[in-house]
Amino acid sequence: MDLERIRDALPEAARPGIDLKAAWLRYRAEGGLDEDDAFEAWLAERYPAAYSSRMTGIEHVEVSGVLPRRFAASADPDAGELKSPAGVNSARAPASDPGRTHRIDPNSSVADYEAETVIMMPEVAQPPPDVETMSDEEATLHGFHYKVIGTAGRGGMGVVHIARDSELLRRVALKLIRPEASRASSTRLRFLREAQITAQLDHPNIVPVYALELAPGGTPAYTMKLVQGKTFLALIDEACGFFECKQRPDEARTLAARLEHFLKVCDAVAYAHDKGVIHRDLKPANLMLGAHNEVYVMDWGLCRALRADVGEIGSAGLPSPSEDSGPAQTELGVLIGTPRYMAPEQAQGRNDELDARSDQYALGLILQELATLTEAIGGKMPFDVLTNAAEGKRRAVAHAYLGARAIPRDLVAIIDKACAPDPVARYPSVVEFGADLRRYLRSEAVHARPDNVWRRTARAIGRHRQRVLTGILALVAVSATAIGLLLWQNQRQYQIQQVREQRLLQLRDSIDAVGNRVQTRMLQLEGGIENLAEAVAQSEEFGAPVQDRFYTLDEFRSAANAPPDLVPSADLGGRVSLNWAVWTLPSGMDRASALPTIRKLAALQPFRRELYRRTAVMIAKPGSDLYAAADADTIVGADGNAVNAIVIGLESGIASRFPGWDGMPEGYDPRERPWYVLAKGETGPQWGEPYFSKVTHRSELPVSVPLRNAAHEFLGVVSAQLAPDKLVRSLLAVSGEAAIRNIYLLDRSGHVLAAGGAQPVAPDGESDTAEAPLFPQPELLRRLNAHRTGIFEAPFAGSDTVFASSEIDPLGWSVVAVADPKVLFEGR
Repeated sequence: MDLERIRDALPEAARPGIDLKAAWLRYRAEGGLDEDDAFEAWLAERYPAAYSSRMTGIEHVEVSGVLPRRFAASADPDAGELKSPAGVNSARAPASDPGRTHRIDPNSSVADYEAETVIMMPEVAQPPPDVETMSDEEATLHGFHYKVIGTAGRGGMGVVHIARDSELLRRVALKLIRPEASRASSTRLRFLREAQITAQLDHPNIVPVYALELAPGGTPAYTMKLVQGKTFLALIDEACGFFECKQRPDEARTLAARLEHFLKVCDAVAYAHDKGVIHRDLKPANLMLGAHNEVYVMDWGLCRALRADVGEIGSAGLPSPSEDSGPAQTELGVLIGTPRYMAPEQAQGRNDELDARSDQYALGLILQELATLTEAIGGKMPFDVLTNAAEGKRRAVAHAYLGARAIPRDLVAIIDKACAPDPVARYPSVVEFGADLRRYLRSEAVHARPDNVWRRTARAIGRHRQRVLTGILALVAVSATAIGLLLWQNQRQYQIQQVREQRLLQLRDSIDAVGNRVQTRMLQLEGGIENLAEAVAQSEEFGAPVQDRFYTLDEFRSAANAPPDLVPSADLGGRVSLNWAVWTLPSGMDRASALPTIRKLAALQPFRRELYRRTAVMIAKPGSDLYAAADADTIVGADGNAVNAIVIGLESGIASRFPGWDGMPEGYDPRERPWYVLAKGETGPQWGEPYFSKVTHRSELPVSVPLRNAAHEFLGVVSAQLAPDKLVRSLLAVSGEAAIRNIYLLDRSGHVLAAGGAQPVAPDGESDTAEAPLFPQPELLRRLNAHRTGIFEAPFAGSDTVFASSEIDPLGWSVVAVADPKVLFEGR
């Protein structure tokens, strides 16, 4: 818990009046979760003046009535601003849009409509669209600096791709407007406003927008953070799976865990409402749970800005796409959203009446589904679902597997209030809705079901059980002393348990921080080696020989021709150069035949030198970054570097090592080396297990990338070889945790990649064999195989031990700390 951050976020005038440390202890004693958001919500209820002042100054979102000139020009090269096509109501999605526009057929299957958001409107005669047949990946992305890896989803207006930003070297979600939808000016403007509004919703639980782009061919697009995880719909299905197997859900899928995730959704939606935006399409499929339990509210494509000036005519003369009504609207109205999660006013087409309470109704339906594990609005056919939604008819709040008694009455009351058919009867805001749900989780009286005398008394007894018990037993004089001693022991045990839990949480947070540090550094290293591999393949296939200086192994060993910066190496023996690579030829190849290839690749010497230096600084300095230019000026010597070398090996047998080393063997052939074999025949980066090199006589942990030409023919391998012992000292250091006996880096099978900074013992004779042993603790291996991280206690090496682990995605590695429970809990 970052109390300093919470204190700094408060107004200065309010800080002296709030003892955050004492408040934190009281909050935890009441059963509060170890989460910043939950603690701040608890504080906001007790210090409303301090927290209400924090909300002042929130600005409403802004939206544009005119497309950016580059977007408008791509649609009409002669137009400086967007023109509204005659006869088209831009407030609606075009009827030719297949993914968003449907008419409800009373005889059709409900499954056709529940998987996607729909915009339902009366039939309006439209001419057939003039759309050329093309794939989503056709010329629109050719030459773009985003490389499409896969498709995450498709809608009526856009397609969301998983893409790699070749400039920033990260994966992003790339949303492009569909080619057929791009031809309509109103649709392009709607797409722009979706990006604008989402980008201004700066909240931890709303997916951030990175940039507004114009893809080749004039296709509008924008990039977002790529969220990898599962939807709330999948979370509900997983909980159902436990009950179907006659089991109770595990800790990650209990009702309490589901409600904690839901509260983060409420926080995000409440923030959007404060910014003047309603979502209008909240449903489990649009709520994401990330790999680290982060929660995101997705798909703001149907959101609406509520400010009075947002719907006014823009300078282009085009009505705002955020408005749902228009002159073409009939008595039936326009229905926007997903029928099973519509408020009655939304299902009836009364769009002018939609406000934050309509979103609250959808949240209430989602809360009922999370609690009961079944949809709140029933119906076998789409017409039945829509009719029930319009009439505000919900299923009874009863658990799908355990019956009505499994749902507490206070929780039922909260759901009923949020889902009241009359908007006036609902909570005043989503903030109040979330606050009432938090009261329920703390076993306090909820506003939706005020306590009567009996419930208030029972609840007070439950909260102050020890005091009530002490008062009653004080009347029994004979046993007063014995009972007092028992109560003291219980209180002491409770305090010990609190300290124990706090230390376990601190240990878990420390190891999670180490895991995040390793994950960031290794992914950046992998990206750097991929970039070098691309450059080598391009130079090999298309490059021209250059006259840049290079050094062969013979020159390294020559007193007259060696690089001028050679220095002795205690680790390797011999001498190394931090400015020049060494080139080697296999047995039987003469210098003349290798010279054209070497001269092509010699142009990459500055690139390799810079990548090596930046990688060294990134691993050696906490908080540094591969792309931090200032840190790249720091030189890390070869003996202190966690990167042994960055090597290039070609299928012809030509090889180059940086830093250059005069200890390379004569006739060195990279094709026989483990790092080369690791990537041969593969298509992407490969992380290997440590092996003891018979060349350097040191332990090496390789990450290798295959070289392929434009025809995907294999050319060779580029590899970075890490020193596991130095990697541990650089990345796995944990400060302030005296209880940790050792710390390990394990692969996905539980083999030890690095441990405690100890240098592995060299095997007898020459090796090149993998040396990673399996971690000798069966329970830890079982948990790693099941992707279960966290803390547990088990015997190890003949004594009681506390294990803390954190998984490193997407490498599949784990950081594992082994701690002494006596030092951890008792400080001895």
